[in-house]
Amino acid sequence: ANDFNGWIQERSIYNTEKIDSNYQRILSMKDPGEADQDGSLIITNYGKGKFVYTGLVFFRELPAGVAGAYRLFANLIAAPVVARSKGNIVAGKTSAE
Repeated sequence: ANDFNGWIQERSIYNTEKIDSNYQRILSMKDPGEADQDGSLIITNYGKGKFVYTGLVFFRELPAGVAGAYRLFANLIAAPVVARSKGNIVAGKTSAE
C-alpha cells in the first residue's frame, strides 16, 4: 500500500472489468466511497510464457520519480516463475520443479 504514496495522479486507467476465466486478478485497490478496482493487474499463461496486462499509470509515475512506482515496475519485470495452484496464482517454483 505504501508503494502508492506520492503518486501524482490516478493509480490506474483502462482497468479490465470482465475477464476470461484463464486470467487471474493480481491487484485490488479502493478509494473511500468508491467500488473495488481489481482489474488493474491481470496475468495468464500464454504459450511457454505469461501475459501480463496492467492499467497502472507507470507512464506518469516513472518520469515523476515516484519510488513506489519504480518498486512495482521492477517487481513486475523481475517476477519469479508464476504457477497456477488450485485456481490461485502462486509465486515461486512450478509444481514440475
